[in-house]
Formats: sequence, C-alpha cells, structure tokens
Amino acid sequence: MTLHPEHIDVAITDNGAGPPGDTSGRYGNGLRGIAERVSLLGGALSTGRAPGGGYAVHAHLPVLPTEVRQ
Repeated sequence: MTLHPEHIDVAITDNGAGPPGDTSGRYGNGLRGIAERVSLLGGALSTGRAPGGGYAVHAHLPVLPTEVRQ
C-alpha cells in the first residue's frame, strides 16, 4: 500500500500457484466484490497477469479532503 495526499494505491500479487487444498467451499464475491467496493469509493481497479507470472490486483482509491471526511 502506498499513501499519497490525494489517493491510496493498493497492490496485491501472487505467484500463480493457486490455493492449497480443497477450494470447493469458496465464499464471497472475489474480484467482482472488490470491483464493486472500489467503484463505490470512486476508485479504479485493474486485474490481470503479473509480470513474471502469477496474478496482480491494483486498486487506486481517492482520499477525500479533510473537511469532507467525518
């Protein structure tokens, strides 16, 4: 995570090995849920193959001016 005065960048990567064990009991909405939440905050989301293999998720989230936050 990188903090800037006007925005926050969050980057998540993996090596592409996948989850260990049985994944048949998955819960949640995965990337769709992340995309919805980022959109609600007025941000931008990018997902895809990471350089060198694996997968990358990057969220760019705006920071509201101090006088608006409460």
